[in-house]
Amino acid sequence: MTLPFLSKLKLSSFSYGEYIHPLRDWFVLLIVSAVLLVASVGWNVWLFYRVLNGESLGSATASTTPLFDTASLSAAQTVFDARAVEEERYKKEYRFIDPSR
Repeated sequence: MTLPFLSKLKLSSFSYGEYIHPLRDWFVLLIVSAVLLVASVGWNVWLFYRVLNGESLGSATASTTPLFDTASLSAAQTVFDARAVEEERYKKEYRFIDPSR
């Protein structure tokens, strides 16, 4: 099965020619992989040193509005404190009787 639009394209630069060269293909694959690895390591080192020096990675925000309401945060903390007190009462104060005995 041949696709007519593919046969019209000039794909001779991607052809192997008369002989297949797997060694050349593996070397190209390894070189491209090594270049990508070096680029990735370089990028990560650059970002690490920016963070180490206290610089920002993204653009600075113009507004410094708080992300959450402190009143709701303190209300949630109050609820958790009440739950902690009740948990201690279950451990030390309340006595449960096993009805199967």
